[in-house]
Amino acid sequence: MTDPAPNMLVKQASDGLTSINEVAVEVIPASTLAKRQSTSKWKMTLDTDTEIHNRADERRQNIVKGHRFFHDQHGEGTVTMKTSSGSITIQFESGMEGTYELESLRHLWPVIEDAHTYTPDMLFSMVDSDSTGDIDKAEFRFLHKMIIDAHSVHTEKMVKAQHEEERQRHSAAQLRKFLWAALVTIVILLAGMSGLMAAVVAAFKDTKADGPVLANNEGMVMETSLASINLPLVAAPAMDLQRLAQVSSVSVTLYVMNGTMPPFLKASVFAKQVGDGSADVATVERLYTVTTATKLSPTSVLFETSMPNQAVLIADGVAKLVVVENGALVWSGKLCASNVDCAAITVDSDEAEQLSTKAKTELDAKQSRRQLQAAAAAVSCFNPGGDKSKWVDDFLDQFECDCLAGVVEGYKETCEDGNCEETMFCADACDVVCPDWKAANCPATSTEGRRLKKSKKGCPCPVLGQGKG
Repeated sequence: MTDPAPNMLVKQASDGLTSINEVAVEVIPASTLAKRQSTSKWKMTLDTDTEIHNRADERRQNIVKGHRFFHDQHGEGTVTMKTSSGSITIQFESGMEGTYELESLRHLWPVIEDAHTYTPDMLFSMVDSDSTGDIDKAEFRFLHKMIIDAHSVHTEKMVKAQHEEERQRHSAAQLRKFLWAALVTIVILLAGMSGLMAAVVAAFKDTKADGPVLANNEGMVMETSLASINLPLVAAPAMDLQRLAQVSSVSVTLYVMNGTMPPFLKASVFAKQVGDGSADVATVERLYTVTTATKLSPTSVLFETSMPNQAVLIADGVAKLVVVENGALVWSGKLCASNVDCAAITVDSDEAEQLSTKAKTELDAKQSRRQLQAAAAAVSCFNPGGDKSKWVDDFLDQFECDCLAGVVEGYKETCEDGNCEETMFCADACDVVCPDWKAANCPATSTEGRRLKKSKKGCPCPVLGQGKG
């Protein structure tokens, strides 16, 4: 009969073991205890047998604080202290506490759950409790049980790890589902908002582009216009003929002096409504529809209006409203020309500055030429004509004053007798009026009368030698 295999012996030795306490009962029977030497005899053995002493000391050195051991009387405990001399104190779970020297360490059986962290020599030394250098059957069975317990602990940890991994995997799957649900919800909300926005736009949008044509929802073409601002009349000559053709209307302000009404306002029902009845100068605003534009020169433009025989003439920085019948000038009146508040043409905002600059350049150039001509002609003096209502216009035509309203209104404040024209042209300050005319038309005391001074706008009475320019 052959000997059983080693693994069979291990299996037979480990059959029926369930705990370290059970191992202790089996590995320390009464017969075994009887065979063990007493502690005193074991101490003598350690003192006399150097090899056993060295192995016991090595085992003691491997014991550190925190190691767990089993005692056949006190059960399991934990190393709480190790002195420099080698004494080891263990606190047992039963409540007992014991201190063990080298000769009594053989009663302690190691409880190792992490045997894989020990070296072979260290593990052998810990299991060889009697330090004989051999592992007997009892020590082997304790080692086997320790391995089984360690495996159980490891298996339990693996199961917990697998459960944790499965839980995390499940959580990740749940999170992915939540994110997908959130994404779908967001897409639905965005689609709903886009649809709502499109519906609102469609409900309130009243135009659409069909190719180059902008029309409303009924198909009617929409009218568009450029951003526009008002341009003074004096800048109109800067426009070329094509641009002048686009001018559709002109707003003007004309002056009514001493109640002398233009032909279209002579009716008494109109005259009563013009200005203050006691004032010498009144203003009338009028809006004309332009039918034809004629460019007479770089500084002159004629706008014919929808009113029969009435036209607006802008020439050399001066604007007039003229009435022509059968080719003859019937009436003309000065207009405000340099202020957008009193007369203007509506133009594109982008071209306003360009036109104003061009008009000023052309006008300055012509005025320079006229000044040279006037210096050569040496205008001597001014003779007012027979029609007193035209004296101021004729005077300013010859001397190119840009402040008609300012001069007249400024002088009117000092005019008390109602004969403002005689007073203006008889005053000594206006020495451009011919002395012969003054001698024939001015009272002898006029030289001591009111003097024509600077207007509110700072325009002085012209001096001799300032002809047209």
